[in-house]
Amino acid sequence: MMTAPTKRPIVWITVAFIVGKLLVDYSSNRLGLLLLIGVWCLMLALLTYTQMCTRFFAIVMVAVLGISVGYNMVLQSQHYSKILQSLQWDGQQGQQIEHYDSIPVTIKGIVVSAAVVDGDRISLHMLSEEVQLHNDEQREKQLFVKEKVLVHLSLHEQKEQLLHRQMLRGTALQLTGTLHIPKRADNRDGFDYQQFLQEKNIFWLFKVASMTDVIWLKQQKTMAQYMTNAIDRLRLYLADHLDKIYSGSNIGFMKGLLLGIREDFDERQFQQFSQVGITHILAISGLHVAVFMYMVTIILKFFRFTRERINGTLLSLIPLYVVLSGASPSVIRAGMMALLALFAIQAGKQKNTIHIIAATALIMLLYKPAYLYDVSFQLSFIVTSGLIIGVPALRNYFPQKKMQRFIFDIFTVSLVAQLISFPLTIYYFNQFHLLSLLANVLFVPMISSIILPLAMISLIVSLFSISIASWLAKMITGLNQYVLNGIEWFAKQTSFLTIWGTPPVWWVGTWLVVSFLLFIQLRTKNEAYYTLDEHHRFYMFSFYRMLNYVRRPFMLSMSLLILLVYSYNYPLLYGVTEISFLAVGQGDATLIRSSNGKVILIDGGGTLSFGTSKEQWKARKRPFEVGKQVVVPLLKKRGIKQIDMLIISHLDTDHIGGLLAVLEHIPVKEVWWNQTLKKSSDTIQLMEMIIAKKIPLYSAVAGENYQVANNIQMQFLWPDESAVRRNTVEYVEDQNEWSVVLLLDIEGKRILLTGDIGQTTEQRIIQLLHKLMLDYSGQIDVMKVAHHGSKHSMGDEWLAYWQPRAAVISVGERNSYGHPHSDVLDRLDIYGVDVYQTSVNGEVVFRIKKQMMYVYTKRSSIYETN
Repeated sequence: MMTAPTKRPIVWITVAFIVGKLLVDYSSNRLGLLLLIGVWCLMLALLTYTQMCTRFFAIVMVAVLGISVGYNMVLQSQHYSKILQSLQWDGQQGQQIEHYDSIPVTIKGIVVSAAVVDGDRISLHMLSEEVQLHNDEQREKQLFVKEKVLVHLSLHEQKEQLLHRQMLRGTALQLTGTLHIPKRADNRDGFDYQQFLQEKNIFWLFKVASMTDVIWLKQQKTMAQYMTNAIDRLRLYLADHLDKIYSGSNIGFMKGLLLGIREDFDERQFQQFSQVGITHILAISGLHVAVFMYMVTIILKFFRFTRERINGTLLSLIPLYVVLSGASPSVIRAGMMALLALFAIQAGKQKNTIHIIAATALIMLLYKPAYLYDVSFQLSFIVTSGLIIGVPALRNYFPQKKMQRFIFDIFTVSLVAQLISFPLTIYYFNQFHLLSLLANVLFVPMISSIILPLAMISLIVSLFSISIASWLAKMITGLNQYVLNGIEWFAKQTSFLTIWGTPPVWWVGTWLVVSFLLFIQLRTKNEAYYTLDEHHRFYMFSFYRMLNYVRRPFMLSMSLLILLVYSYNYPLLYGVTEISFLAVGQGDATLIRSSNGKVILIDGGGTLSFGTSKEQWKARKRPFEVGKQVVVPLLKKRGIKQIDMLIISHLDTDHIGGLLAVLEHIPVKEVWWNQTLKKSSDTIQLMEMIIAKKIPLYSAVAGENYQVANNIQMQFLWPDESAVRRNTVEYVEDQNEWSVVLLLDIEGKRILLTGDIGQTTEQRIIQLLHKLMLDYSGQIDVMKVAHHGSKHSMGDEWLAYWQPRAAVISVGERNSYGHPHSDVLDRLDIYGVDVYQTSVNGEVVFRIKKQMMYVYTKRSSIYETN
């Protein structure tokens, strides 16, 4: 008999290939890999024994798994830096890549990605052909290796920005600069730039100081290089025409919508699209390919082309559209599915959409297995599969009348897409807008049915007449403005924006499996229902039959509800209080989460001025900002939906710069600070935002004691009440000695947080404690070293009074201040203090449970107990 798995052979072959890829990537050793392969074989043997699949099919599945494992093991063995392998400095081999940094080199190679200009920097990928190492300790060494590197080329004059147009794919260049190690993640759950690049087979960041270090080489291009170069020139040509007919923010929107060029899209608008959950409209995918095919078909029918000739023309034009629109995984998927469907039609075969999408995934993964971990690839295939299975299952449950059909078609597609994409959305982006479904229903049809086709027409017309195209563009601009204004309104409804901690992978898989099972059940029930006549339908829906009819869909729906509740409350600390000293560069940020869910944030790191400049042309579109790109993402990934207490130690930029982003994205119940102001833009913006959001503001005064959670007692030690006048706010430019100092008692463990105070204030605090008859002398468990380890902090008297067992120094790697000072480290060593530095250890975390404390760091998985 025909069994379930053998009905979809290509689907199961693709599954077997993916399983093989995952086994290779996640097996810690060969023995573990063999055991997992054995489990796979045993499972297939069981299916064969129970006649759920044929013996031949089981053999094929074992063979596919074996081929996948072998293929991916070969690719994995080639996944290393050939430049690193060739380095033999100091007579040492086999060193980790982290051992090397800032290597002066000259590289000759070929540009393999179109150059992108961003302010005073051009970025591109280059495939090296010849690498010349410049080393003072030994003679220069020449390596002939092919390896992809990420190039960052600094610009010093505005006119140099135009040179990126001469750095198209296939261009041969000679660059002189330094090879650097991409930055690793410093915080748990933080973005790992090094891993991100290594997944793209890039191991080095190649920094070129100026255009004087760039030489264009004359070199014979291969056919592939010539074609990619020509495609890039055509993309630039089309982008130039969009520049001519559109204006303002519409230029970036149209470039993203038509050509997949995101660089010119307004950053604020993109964040709004992302917040509302509608960025998929900017990812060139099946929607765009379908519109393109429809328009081509209409034009060819006008010229009386036969169906066969139309299909043949589409077969040749679809690949061109895919490469012109940027060849992202989503558009490759859509293009390949369209091509396979057309081939099936040409061959007179019946289309099987599930087989087509499985075959497309298999082909793409054979070409590049790393696609499996690409967010765009995952969303594209999972959502498309969901639409194929889920829309027919749900659509018949809604009214079928002509007037209502269009609305409910849109609603069903949006509902299924939201349901299937939800687990990936919260896994990668940690937020979900409750109005996202409504926004998709309102705006996606307008963009796909009206704006996108008209925009394509305007681009085509611009090739012949700029004036006519500009007239058409004005009409499209009005529609664009309606959409952009609408999305902006939805984005402002922040009360509907929910925050979700990153769920475990098993949760994502379970949600998807249950969702697909629900669609299959609904589809099966629906088909069974409509095969009956009216009399039997009525009989079927008697009370008891109704219960049996809805039992399985109801159970699956309840399973989704349970998964939803679990994920919203994930992760729970289960009786653990966690104190995290975040790695925020040369700044401070301490996150405390109590065992009953209370959240305290002390400072938010500083705004590092990467990518900012007084000259407007040098400004980056998205300059690095520690609050937006480090602190807020970490809070969201950890499922922090509200900050119960925000404590600002003082108003220096390296402590408050990141708090603007925190206040913008995370609700805050109350703020405590040192009751001073500072004449700086950071302070003004921060205070204005606190006032605008009507957040209660309290003064921290020495001697005051608060129970901030069920197991956390907080005592303020500074500023002194005499320094902070109750009813006045003073302007203080030198904020360090006004830092809020507090002592936490968590289940008998004491943690001292010191801001940026110096030795003078340290002595005054000890005197004040004696005056208030508060004796805290004796060993404390953890002390945050004041002022990042400045030589003016951590005096002998201070250390002798507190006798810390462990100390944390929040400090930036290779900072210009020389922190931490050697004198401070020496004094800590004399007192036998265990020292952790965020520049060395990354994030430092202390966990307290049942009066025991455990410490671990981002760069060490070893737990220490005391």
